[in-house]
Amino acid sequence: MSRFFVEYARALCICLLILFLSAFSRAQVPLSDLISNNTSACTARGVPPYCRSGFTGNRTRPSNVEAQTQTVNPVPRNVNFSDLHALFPPGTVSKILFHYQPWFETREHISVGYEETDEATVRNQIAKMIALGGYGVIVDWYGRHPSQRHHLDAANVIARYLNSCFPGSCPFRMAIMEDKGALSRQCPKGNKDQTSCLAANLNEDMDYIEKHYASRPWYLTQGENPIVLFFLHEPDWKSNDWNRIWAEVKAHTSNYPHPFKFVFEEEDVKCWKHTQGDGCYVWMNPAKWSPSAQFFWGASSNAKPVYYQDFYKNAVANPDKIAIAAIKKGFDDNNASWGTNRVTAQQCGQTLLKTGGLIGNYYDSRRPLEFLGVPTWNDYEEGSEVETGIDNCYTVSTSISGNVVSWSLNAADSYATPATIDHFTVYYGDRHDNLYVVRDNIPVNTTSLELGGFPPGTWNIYVRMVAKPLFMNRISEAVPYSTRPAKR
Repeated sequence: MSRFFVEYARALCICLLILFLSAFSRAQVPLSDLISNNTSACTARGVPPYCRSGFTGNRTRPSNVEAQTQTVNPVPRNVNFSDLHALFPPGTVSKILFHYQPWFETREHISVGYEETDEATVRNQIAKMIALGGYGVIVDWYGRHPSQRHHLDAANVIARYLNSCFPGSCPFRMAIMEDKGALSRQCPKGNKDQTSCLAANLNEDMDYIEKHYASRPWYLTQGENPIVLFFLHEPDWKSNDWNRIWAEVKAHTSNYPHPFKFVFEEEDVKCWKHTQGDGCYVWMNPAKWSPSAQFFWGASSNAKPVYYQDFYKNAVANPDKIAIAAIKKGFDDNNASWGTNRVTAQQCGQTLLKTGGLIGNYYDSRRPLEFLGVPTWNDYEEGSEVETGIDNCYTVSTSISGNVVSWSLNAADSYATPATIDHFTVYYGDRHDNLYVVRDNIPVNTTSLELGGFPPGTWNIYVRMVAKPLFMNRISEAVPYSTRPAKR
């Protein structure tokens, strides 16, 4: 009989051990993975490995004491890099395009910690864009002049990377937006007639784009036709015949195996009626700073979003034209050497949600929007970058009473909204800061959970706010919690 009890006790111990180990067989995640920088921006030298220094954030102009968004570009932290299509109605299939600035690290621009001619930087940036459901990147292109060598090198690094990985590990496209900086050296702005100079240089630029980018399978097209965008501001060149310029350039590119389609900025020209234009893209249209105008998220001179509304009305009325819509986090050019204190408040992420929500008034599954721009991926100087994520102005507090963990959101600003939150996750963690899921996908309107289903012992309980795509995630401070074995 005693032998029976010995064997029984041994079997019971083995069963308890199996149960204990099975509890720990659930996936574990280090606490550091949930709180550390997971962006392509720089926390410190070597973090990520290509970083030369840490990015410490940017603030608005000190005199803007009533600015709703004081920190316009936050220090990079933990961001939800899931598909941005989740912000839109189910079935939305728009091709998401990130506007990209290729000039960091040059002396003319502020330092953000990384060098954009480093392929490791580009690889990580593109990986994050793909995770966000990105279809491609639109590079602000400064042409072939020797003074713009860094910008050209940065664009060519992206091209070489896509050459090496498309479509396998990087099903991603690239498009060129020709900037006025590509022409201003060769054809100086002013009253002088530069018609011939501008046409000749634009033709040479188109030849370069055709040879090095547009002939590649990863270049952005509509159908078989490569798309080229323009950010030129024609009035900067007075006394020029722009009709003749565009007629010559269009005729020139029509001789390519796949003729180009030209897409112009909504603010620059009357792009919907442009004689040589194939479409338009919508941009920032920020207001000059004032305590009230900072909240003009959709037009520079009106509290109503008339600038964006006009764009979408024209886009719908011209279905044969390319329309590249936009969602934006905000704008603040006070960290740019050329800044003039134009400010669009971020409203703790509401500006992004509002620009996205407006699109649904004009497009749906029956009339889908083909292209959706995100201006911008990394324009730190004009305060529109999304690379470091968007702060929704919330933190999370947690308490435990008995076996129930409760949590609350602490809003640092009245513009904080739960619409920026996807769900909550409750974790228990050991003394080595390994965390295990108690419950995931907890609805946003839930504020408590009964604890149970994990091994006896003393643990740390955490509640994580998992934000909507592009917003910063937050996790609460640890709250100790002890469980005891059930009495027999």
